[in-house]
Amino acid sequence: MTKTVAGRVALADSLVEQGLVDARAYLMVVETGTLDEVLDAPRQQVLLIKSENDKLLEGETPVAIVFDRHMEHIQEHAGLLGSTEARSDPGLVERVLAHIDQHRVLIETADPFYLSITNQQPPAPVEAPVEAPQMAGGGEVV
Repeated sequence: MTKTVAGRVALADSLVEQGLVDARAYLMVVETGTLDEVLDAPRQQVLLIKSENDKLLEGETPVAIVFDRHMEHIQEHAGLLGSTEARSDPGLVERVLAHIDQHRVLIETADPFYLSITNQQPPAPVEAPVEAPQMAGGGEVV
């Protein structure tokens, strides 16, 4: 597939659709057909998440930073609490939730410039539910 220009373009298009590459990486794939440099950053994030999960299991609480891919981290860290055994360890639950909260706070408060560097968007604001107006006497206004 990467031996022809059409194959390289198809591969690059696929990577863009998956949100794995930016314009510079797209051109690199089209020109060279190699993925090593293009996939290096995502590969590093996977290794970082695994390392953080190991630290959480060992009793440490790693520090999140603004350049982490926060939603990926949150999903993978939450996976640590996917068993009754893990949930029965209050220390582990506390560490995992505290670390997830670091990611939540960072993605909610980060300068949009920093989020754009890693192709992330701040989460949509969550609005409080609107209660239906009540009539005098307790009935709902329709």
